[in-house]
Amino acid sequence: MPPIDSALILAGGRGRRMAPFDQARPKCLLPVALEPLVLRACRQLMEQGVGHIVVMADRRFAPMIEGALAEVPEATVVVASGDEGSFGAVHTGQTQFPPGQGYVVWEGDLWVSDAALQRFFEQMREYPTESAWMLVDSLGAERPQHWTVAEMSDSGRVQAIWGHPRTGTWRVSGVYVVAGDAPAQSLGRWGIRGEVGSMPPEQYDWVEVIATWVAAGIPVRALAAQGPVINLDKPWHLWEANRAALDERAARSSETDRQETSVPASSLLRAKDPNIAPSAILRGPVWVGQRSMIGPGAIIEGPTVIGNDCRIDDYAKVSHAVIGHGSVISHTAEFLGGVLFNQVYLMHNCEIYGILGENVDIGAGTVFGTLRFDDGESAHRVGQHWEVPVEGANAAYLGDFCRTGVNVIVLPGKHIGAYSVVGPGVVVDRDIEPRTQVVLKQQWVTQAWGPERYGW
Repeated sequence: MPPIDSALILAGGRGRRMAPFDQARPKCLLPVALEPLVLRACRQLMEQGVGHIVVMADRRFAPMIEGALAEVPEATVVVASGDEGSFGAVHTGQTQFPPGQGYVVWEGDLWVSDAALQRFFEQMREYPTESAWMLVDSLGAERPQHWTVAEMSDSGRVQAIWGHPRTGTWRVSGVYVVAGDAPAQSLGRWGIRGEVGSMPPEQYDWVEVIATWVAAGIPVRALAAQGPVINLDKPWHLWEANRAALDERAARSSETDRQETSVPASSLLRAKDPNIAPSAILRGPVWVGQRSMIGPGAIIEGPTVIGNDCRIDDYAKVSHAVIGHGSVISHTAEFLGGVLFNQVYLMHNCEIYGILGENVDIGAGTVFGTLRFDDGESAHRVGQHWEVPVEGANAAYLGDFCRTGVNVIVLPGKHIGAYSVVGPGVVVDRDIEPRTQVVLKQQWVTQAWGPERYGW
């Protein structure tokens, strides 16, 4: 097969299932280990010899994506129609490539480990006569009802593609390679099979085109991922991807790049970064960005990545986390794990667990609950569907530009929409919609009081 020199990254989706992180940015700009998804995808594709990348973007977010890719001259951002689904985006993007040339189709909300992508391209070249190849990964503990699933023969040929079926083993990951002689169009209207009584999506997605090829007997091969592949479909997948990125970084990092110690930082470590207090405790691996400061008595448990210009104040504690650039974790604050986007402030005496969007401001004494009285896992509402995540069910998810007053309590598994404010003393026992202010309405009982009450 000839080299694959071109790629389409589909970044124009609405991303509604990613709420509360669907308001301020497209999913392709979600940060994983401080790197936007689309930037990582471009880097990985170029490492595989792809030199021409077209990113299909929504008109509203196209300038943001262009900014993220400013230093990637191989990438061009093209505005996609917002009402034709991913099939329309691919159909438009194909015009950017020479006729008859093969290309990659990459869904923009995807995180693929370097090892999995490298092996995919190697395996693909072992089967040069196919018309298309698709990367699939094992569902594991995930329910097939939440995903698009590939049915494969023993030899690896795709026999059917099912939408949210009752049973299945292999999830369609979102990476495809199309040979130059593959059809340029769908060969039917609804390509994805569904269980009896189920309904197809309203928009026509690219994977349905592949499904019509399969139904027409065009050879499409599924290749099993040899490493983590995470489709960021819902908010808890963002933490799953960040954890996988931390593990990948730790695996390839040399010992000299790590900052690992279970005792107060050594003189060697202080010489390497004078902004780490001598009494700070780092249990690695921990990576600290430029100009970031870690104060006396602070405890950092790895794997943790701390971005540039951050401040971890005296006696704060951070465990297994990604801390975005410019963030502050104040005196005695505790971040139990998760992801902070850029410029997040956790004020003193708070206890936080989950994912917090950009410019979130957490008031002093705010506490996130992590354990239910029944020791169960919280169900999350995704549109009109309820789902219990495999991981992260009891974490909290706060969209961009939120803030809480002092002594707010957020119960396990709650979502707070972007651009929202939660007033002092509120107990958040339900999800809060975007652009909402919630304040506590309290009733006072006043009585006369004075020295006479003490018998004077």
